[in-house]
Parts: sequence; structure tokens; C-alpha cells
Amino acid sequence: MARMQIGVVTSALLLGGCATPELADPERSEPEIASSASASKDEFETLGAVHRGDLRYPKQIGQYALVGVEDYDEVGLGVGFKYRDQASPDFVIDVYVYPITKHVIASLADVLEWEQEAVQQGIEAAAKQNGWVVEPAAGFVLDPGVEDLPAGFGSVRRIVVDGQPKMSFAFVAVRDHEFFKIRFTADEQPGVDLGEQFNNVVAVFYPAIQRKQPRPAPELGITVLAEAMAAAGNRSCALAPWLAYGSEMLRQIEAGHYMPTYERELAARKKVLESWNALRREHPYEECPNASLESLAAAARADFFREYVFEAYDRGYWDVPEDLRRDAFIQWANATLPKHDPFRFPGVQVGWKQEDAKTLDSVEEGDELEPPRGE
Repeated sequence: MARMQIGVVTSALLLGGCATPELADPERSEPEIASSASASKDEFETLGAVHRGDLRYPKQIGQYALVGVEDYDEVGLGVGFKYRDQASPDFVIDVYVYPITKHVIASLADVLEWEQEAVQQGIEAAAKQNGWVVEPAAGFVLDPGVEDLPAGFGSVRRIVVDGQPKMSFAFVAVRDHEFFKIRFTADEQPGVDLGEQFNNVVAVFYPAIQRKQPRPAPELGITVLAEAMAAAGNRSCALAPWLAYGSEMLRQIEAGHYMPTYERELAARKKVLESWNALRREHPYEECPNASLESLAAAARADFFREYVFEAYDRGYWDVPEDLRRDAFIQWANATLPKHDPFRFPGVQVGWKQEDAKTLDSVEEGDELEPPRGE
């Protein structure tokens, strides 16, 4: 996974030492052991594997002993695990494995970003209710060094609870089509690099808590929204590029790529461009007009396709590719597309397939379409 500068991360479960109800303590031994504050990931020993349903988790990882489990897996709400440093009780790790609900408003292509927004709202609500002071913290880079770690969001916050400053780190991603989140909370301590400790925690806890069998990929479908209909001028022929976008996003989600990266957006917009160019070869522009797609095609003809996608659809947390010619593109765009307003929202949603899915032959607003599988 590439190094990622931390931004604001949100999730449906709250950050902070007091945000989640305390889990019940199971019976456990508490041997004398040194604090994990300076432990490297190689010093974490996993002890006592336990199975709950089809989830495998350890009773102890390094200095962190399991002190509680909340299990709502049978009713579809997931499982939460709490681990505590036996020598430094303020060092707490919470791990959550929980499903993506079928009733999410967002497209599955955006569900991870929506999850981070939900956490931020939860932090703000909890802070207001409990009188906490929540402050942003900078300088932390998520880099746990795990090759198979899925792309996800990382965050760090400084939370003052009853006068005690705490550092709260979190990582949230989608693994095997369900959310996986690790939260690490500890009292702020001079000379202790809690960011490095969190990277070690992610590196060790991510592979330690696993399903026996990965959850199967959901059967997905594509729904056309009003925005796509409006952008297409209610002409079904002009919906083909947005269906191509949705088809590529569906393929990405089926492959487990839930993180809205620049590379994922670039692949989807490339399919849009290919579909639009094919459409233009068959129909005059007047039959299927679309100023936004024509601008995308113009940028591609000027060899600014990658720059156009980045500048038009940047999520705010994308890393800027080193070879991107941003200045040259902006100069070209100001001269060629002075009043251009790119159509940011694709107008399609990727979601769980419905039984009454339709094809492009007779599409109306809100209809779900069977995507072309193609390559």
C-alpha cells in the first residue's frame, strides 16, 4: 500500500476513549509484562486463537489482552473486540468487523467515504454531549508495511477528556465486502511516538482477526439516477457512457476496490471516454449532446485526459501524481474551456442487485440496468 498522508476519517462507530461502551471483561490471566508503548511489530506475539462463529481472533497479541467482545454477527451487525495493554491500561485497541448494510443511501462505490463522514459526525456529536475538546493532529503517515492491506482511510485526533489529552487513531477499510476498522486510543505522553505504535498495531491486528472463509462478493447491479437522465437530455442513447462508468465501478467493487482512489476514477472515466467516442462515431452530436463528455473528449485529444480527471474529480485526499502536468492543463483549460463546469456526479449507483433489473432498451429514471460484462 502506498504511503498516505492522514486526513479526516469518519465511520459509523465513534473514535475516542469514551465513544464506545465498555466491553465486558472475560476471564483472563494478567501476567507481569512491559508496556507496549515502544514495542515494534516484530515483538507482538499472538496467543490463544479463539473462534466465534466463523471469526478467528486471539486472546492476546503482544502486551494487549482481550478484555471484551460484543457479538451481533448473527443479527447482521458484526463483532467488536477490545484489547488493553496490561502494563499501560490507557493503551486501548478496538477492532470492529461489521457489514455494509443493504440499505445504504450511497453507491457502494462511495460507501467507504460515507462511512468516514459518519464517524466525523459521531465524534462531533459525542464531543458536544460530553464536553470534550476535539482537535486535529498532523504529521502522522499511515504506513504499516502490510502488502495485502486494502486501501482505506486513516485518521488521528487529539481528544481532551476531563482535562486529559488523548490521541485517537483509526484505520477503516473494506475487507471481503465488509467494514474492518481498528481504533487505537492512548493518553498523550511526551517522547512516545504513538503514530509509529499505531502502524505496528495495524500491521499485527489486521491479519490476526480474520474470517475462516471470506464473505462472498455480493451480486451487484447499476441504477440510473435523475442526474444521469438530465445530463443525457433524457435520450437513452446518451446514457451509454454513464452505464460504462457504472459497469467499471461494478467491476472494481466486485474486485474489492472500495477506496475512491484516483486510479479507480481514472479507469472508470476512461470507459466513459471510450463509450462516448463510440457513440459519436454512430450519432451526430445533435442527436446525443453532452457538453461535459465532449469536454472530456477534448481534453483527451489534447493529451490532458489524466489531468482533466484529476482536476475535475479530485476528492481532496488524492496524492498528486508526480508526472501530472497541472499548470499546462490549467493554461489549456482556461483558453479552451473557460466556462466549463464538469459533471462530477456520474448519475449511476452500484448496489445490491434487484430482481427487476432492466437493460438499456427501455430505461426510465430510477431503473436498474444489467451492466455489460464485456472484458
